[in-house]
Amino acid sequence: MKENSDFIAAYCKIKDIYEKTNTSSGVLEKIGFCNKWNSVFATGGQAGIAFNFTGEHAVYGPVTDFEPFTSLQRYIGKSLFEFTEHLLSLSGIQMRSICLAALNALSQPINSPEQLKNRGICLRDSDDFNFVRHDDIVTVVGYGGIERKFQGRCKEIHVLDMRHKSNLQTLTVGETIEYGPSGVFFHSAEENREILPKSDIVIMSGCTLVNGTFKELIEYSQKARIIGMFGPSGQIIPDFLLNCGINYILSCRIIQPNGLYSRIMDVFYPGNVFREYTKPYAVTAVSFPH
Repeated sequence: MKENSDFIAAYCKIKDIYEKTNTSSGVLEKIGFCNKWNSVFATGGQAGIAFNFTGEHAVYGPVTDFEPFTSLQRYIGKSLFEFTEHLLSLSGIQMRSICLAALNALSQPINSPEQLKNRGICLRDSDDFNFVRHDDIVTVVGYGGIERKFQGRCKEIHVLDMRHKSNLQTLTVGETIEYGPSGVFFHSAEENREILPKSDIVIMSGCTLVNGTFKELIEYSQKARIIGMFGPSGQIIPDFLLNCGINYILSCRIIQPNGLYSRIMDVFYPGNVFREYTKPYAVTAVSFPH
């Protein structure tokens, strides 16, 4: 893949929608970096976040130099479009993460239910998982909690993750030796090509947008009935994801940017940082199987 060609395509689509709907870009107010998340906040409530592969997820190594982040200060007070255009010219996992956060922020005003309906995008109850069949083999790419939505509904749950299995799996040693969570099979990312073609449902974390693996994963998943994406990193306009071959998206809109900023910057906050400050949504392709 040409460097950032995927994000450039998304950016062009976003800009086209802005022009057609006479939507105004926000002005960049602040850029945030913290464990797991990069974030972008602008005027008009335009805010976006994206996974950044730090902390226990630091599969690309630790962040040891903040200069690439602090050098972006000159874009404070500039339009989100100008800021995003600059990010599209950069490389590296952290700059891609911030770029996705900026694209997600730009997507906020055009991801309202009304706007999505006007563009012919199908909305779905975010708690409705009735599309799962009892004989389905479900594969989750990027262990992130969505697995419990499928437990008890399908035949098997497989998890593909870049982290070592010991970071995810539980072990109980008693009269018997038990590995958990029960009914979940863990695999390394090296097994993508083997596991995905055997799956009926594939649902990948939005972090696959950050590292650019999502298109390859979609290609491996062509036999799946449902190819989905989940998580806050997937706030980007559904039009882009649907066009790439995704047919189910479960993400969220940021409804309280200031509250979210305070929480993600509080490293000691014990709860779910998204539940209070975002509103979940689900969308599907027109041809989504029922």
